[in-house]
Amino acid sequence: MLKNVSEKVLKAVAKSAYSNAEKSANSACIWFAYQPKLPKAMKGLRKF
Repeated sequence: MLKNVSEKVLKAVAKSAYSNAEKSANSACIWFAYQPKLPKAMKGLRKF
């Protein structure tokens, strides 16, 4: 039972992290002075 719950929690965390990375890849920095470069792995998540 503990393994089953652990798997569900890990899947939820992974899904949340992926969603957050996807949003980050498609948005610009709100500060005018600095926008960090995207890693190569995140460039595949861009929608434009």
